[in-house]
This record gives sequence, C-alpha cells and structure tokens, in this order.
Amino acid sequence: MITDKKILGKLKKIEARYTPYCFQVVDQLSVEYAETREHFRTLPPASTGLDWKPAKPGTHWGGAWITGWFRGRLKLPSICRRQQVFVRARTGGGESLFLVDGEHRGVFDGNHPVVMMTASGSTARTYEIAVEAHAGHPCIGTQPDDHNSSDFQCTFAGIDILLQRRDVTAFVFDLKVLLSLIDALDENSLRRSQVLARLADLYALVDAMPNETPEESWRPKLASARQLMRPLLEAKNGDTTPQMGIVGHSHIDTAWLWTLDETWRKCARTFSSILNLMEQYPEFLFLQSAPCHADIVRREYPGIYRRIRKMVAEGRWEPNGGMWVEPDCNIPSGESFVRQFLLGQQATREMFGYTSDAFWQPDVFGYSAALPQIMRGCGVDFFLTTKIAWNDTTRFPYDTFWWKGIDGTAVLAHFNKIHCWPDPQTLNDQFCDLQNKDVEDRRLSAFGFGDGGGGPQYEMLEVARRVADLEGAPRAAYTTISDFMKSIRDERGDQLPDFVGELYLELHRGTLTSIAGVKKGNRKAEIALRDAEFLWSLVALQGRRYPAGKLRDLWKQLLINQFHDILPGSSIPEVND
Repeated sequence: MITDKKILGKLKKIEARYTPYCFQVVDQLSVEYAETREHFRTLPPASTGLDWKPAKPGTHWGGAWITGWFRGRLKLPSICRRQQVFVRARTGGGESLFLVDGEHRGVFDGNHPVVMMTASGSTARTYEIAVEAHAGHPCIGTQPDDHNSSDFQCTFAGIDILLQRRDVTAFVFDLKVLLSLIDALDENSLRRSQVLARLADLYALVDAMPNETPEESWRPKLASARQLMRPLLEAKNGDTTPQMGIVGHSHIDTAWLWTLDETWRKCARTFSSILNLMEQYPEFLFLQSAPCHADIVRREYPGIYRRIRKMVAEGRWEPNGGMWVEPDCNIPSGESFVRQFLLGQQATREMFGYTSDAFWQPDVFGYSAALPQIMRGCGVDFFLTTKIAWNDTTRFPYDTFWWKGIDGTAVLAHFNKIHCWPDPQTLNDQFCDLQNKDVEDRRLSAFGFGDGGGGPQYEMLEVARRVADLEGAPRAAYTTISDFMKSIRDERGDQLPDFVGELYLELHRGTLTSIAGVKKGNRKAEIALRDAEFLWSLVALQGRRYPAGKLRDLWKQLLINQFHDILPGSSIPEVND
C-alpha cells in the first residue's frame, strides 16, 4: 500500500498528544510561601523572620529580584511505595531550585518541568519539600532598543506529585527518535521510506486522540506499537558511518543577563540537576568546564560539591576546561592568561585530583594568537570552541586543525557544537556541516541547555539511549572531551591542516570598545598586581612573610572580572556598574 503523504504530520501529532501522559498526578503538595531579596543556600530558618503564608493555586507573589520560598511536608500515597517519584513545581517563577530533606535535587524551569524526588518512595516517612523560586529581573542594556516592561509578578499554580508511566514514556521516545530520523534522511532514502511505511501501520494501531479515549483503551495498544517499532530501532549502520561524540554540558555565563550572585544559584540548580539525572541514567557523562564555578559550589553548597567529587572519581563528571573562568581572549594581558590556567589547574587538582588537558571556550569573541604557546606551557594540548562559526562574512576554512601561535607552537583545535539535542536530525546536521570529510570523520556534540545553565533534560538522555547505532543516523557514543580529542590526535592528527595566527571573530566587534571604564580598570588592576607581587618579593627577601593567599584571592577576583561578558561590557548594568 502506498503511504499517505500526510502521514508524517499525523504521526508528529500523535507524539505531541501522548507526551503529556508520560506522567500521572497522584497527589498535590500543600505549601506555604515567603518572599525575600536575600539569597539563602537552603531553606531559611525561623531566625530569619520571614513571613510565611499559605500558597494556594492563584496566589500572586514576586517582583524584580524577588525570591519566593515554598515549603511543605509530604506523606506519599501507597501507590508510590518503592516507585520513582517525581515532582512538578508550578510556582510561576522562571528558575527554581528543588530541595528534598535539605538536599539539593535539581532545577525547575521551562526546559525542566519535572524532577525526580526519590528513586524509591517510602510511605512510612514524611518528606520535607522546599522550592526556591526566582521571580526574575530586568535584562536591559545589552542590546540596542532594549526594553523590559514586566513587573515580574508570578502566579503560583501548585506542586504536583507524579509517577511516570514508563510504557507511555518508552512509546513516546521510540516514536520521537524515528520521526527525527525521517526528518534527517533524504526523501529518496529507502530507509526513510521503510520507516515511514511501518509508522503508518502504527498510526492505524494506536488511538489518535488519547484525551478523548479511556486510558484502559488507548494504553494497552502502546505495547504492540513498540513491538512494531523495535526492528526499526534495532537496525544498525554499515562500516562507513560518521561518528559523533556526545557529552552532557551546560554553558553557564559567570555573569551576563544576571549578576554573579545569581550565577552561584544557577550553578547549584544546574549541578544538582545533573547529579539527579546521573542517578537515573548510569551511562550519562557530563562536562563541567569552569573551576571557578566548582569552587563556588564547594564553598556555598558543600553537599552538592561532595556528590560531584564522587562522580568525578567514577569518571562520569569531567572537570575539564583549563582556565579559572572562560575569559575574554582579546583584551587581557598574557600574564592574565597564564594566571587563568595556573589558578584553574591548581583548583581542579586540589578539588578533584584532575589535570585539565583541554581549553574549553565555546562563547568567546575571538582568540589571541598568543594562546597556543601559553596553553602548551600550562600542559593544555587541546582547544575547543563554537564561536568562530558565528562569523558574519567569511566561513573559517576548517573545523578540526592544528592551531599554531605566534612562535609556531601548535595545539589541536576542534569546532564542536553546544546547546542542542542528541537526536538523529541534529547529529546528522552537525556532521553534514563539517567541511573536510576526507580527513574529518567525527564531531563532538555537547548537548544540553546553557548560557543560563540548566543543562540536559531527561528527554535528551532518553533520546541518546536510542541513537548509539541507529541505521541512517551517525553513530553516537558518550565520551569525555579529553578522550575525544586524543582519538582525533592519534587517528587523524597527521592528516589535519594547519592554521597560523589569531582566530578572529567577524562579529561582536563592539566588545573591544564597549564600557571603556571596565577595560581601563582591568588594565590598571593587572599592572597593580604585577607591581604588588614585585614589591612583596623584594620585601620577602628581607625576611617578611610573602602574602601569597591574599594576592591569590586578588588575582581570582580580577580573573572573574575578565569573564567574556564582563570585561567586554556585554552584560546588564548591574554587572557593568
């Protein structure tokens, strides 16, 4: 039978209609709330004097820079016994931190509406639930004609206790991956036609409108639908297939449309979310690139830090980025670049017993030709970025190459991808975007939501489980960036081209001149620290104690302020001022 040309659109509607049924509400949590401008690292104690009030659906709260805390006590219903239990917090805020019995368990935001509360529910105890919700704040001043008329008033809608319908979830993601595969393949592809024909049979098998059909009718049919899809998902690629290295990541701007204080909370939300997902998906690997962020979490959220250390020891959390923060790479002095690596490497070794071999800089506005020499001098062999692909006029000629600096020192460079899903269409598009496939047979895809953090969502991890070797899509395997770059060096290194000199970004040129006072202050601080170290060295020769700790702290503060949205002047006024 010839396949209906409209079937693909109908199948996508099936996926969309069944997705809300992946979870079922089994209870509602009664909570009270309080508002504050202070940032607490855990549920505020009674000594803070906050005014706690009952929160009902429809309760209004918020305002610019306001945090709403919601708390409640939960006894799980019997249906939750020994089950994975999830929570959906509809506070109305933009980003929220979830706590269970004082432990930070993840983030609620537009990309992460559901978070696992416990892997095995107990009906014999009471859980202490808390949510720290940020109402939002103005983001004015980073773009021409910026305006923000919101009053950041939020409306609380409720906190739901959920169980996952595993059969529905499996059906939805099986179908999602195959639909993505269809979108990735050429219309003349035999594989595409065969998948589409079988999915047309699926359309005839399942109920098209689950919201209009009793669950006892539509749900049993999903098992047969999955049986139909299984051979399509089990079909493997041949020998000549592109390779994609995948790793979870969340780019967190140390400041940009938010202040440093808000970034520390973003780190807690993101990192606790990653740790929660690692409990559910043991194959999941994550890259965390800025030692500064890990150090802040160590100080402000020690419980999260201890769990990160455990994951690093297991090889599942890669603390690999090289520099203290991801700084602007045009304006700082050479000495500042050296200190970024020096303090970054020292911190990573101290916290995790790990030495970075990669310079991870996805979002910086161009790269000085002095960097390869400095990198190699600091024991860093690999460079990864995405930003040069943003050029507004000239496409850079290579995606993987040997980058040579002023003195001829070379490091292996790779233009990876971030802010994405690991689905067949995305992976295929990312590989097709490579320019020199005669020598480039692989690409790194760092999936997850970023800029403001958040990271991967469980949906991405479900997709990743289905694309390891799926006929018609690139092979996708979890990797660390260190292992990925070593594989290129060892297997393709002698075939790659050279590029000599600055990596100039044909975009964001105003970052070299914007907010000149910040740039002047940076240079004066660099000179002052050089002079202070020189003079204290002279004094130390006379027997005085050299203030190494104090000077190190001053350097760390300066290095944070060289972050690539602070020093360039591309942040909101609360940061620039």
